[in-house]
Amino acid sequence: MWQIYDDLINAIPEDLTVLECMLGVSWTLVRSEQGLGVAKTIKGGKKGAELGNVAGMKLKDLAQYAKSWNMLEASMGQAAVNSAFNTPSQVLWSLTSNLFGKRLRKEKNEYI
Repeated sequence: MWQIYDDLINAIPEDLTVLECMLGVSWTLVRSEQGLGVAKTIKGGKKGAELGNVAGMKLKDLAQYAKSWNMLEASMGQAAVNSAFNTPSQVLWSLTSNLFGKRLRKEKNEYI
């Protein structure tokens, strides 16, 4: 169930730290040296000790919270994961690789 999260979290470099985190009513933002991550703020789930100030925390450690059953923690964790992969080179690769067009054509057994 958690394999995709484990793979993403394991790919986060060890030396990255959380520069800031903003937990809003609708969106959660995490900024690291790598980039800015955004995730939907979800409320509910398991109650428990909530994270305090996460600035300075290892990004990989915060990303582990993406698997939390406390939805506010999971929102911060997912934004942390997203900040590790939301880089200019990743965005450029996504724009130039035409992934959506390839997916549509593959479903019709057509290839570009």
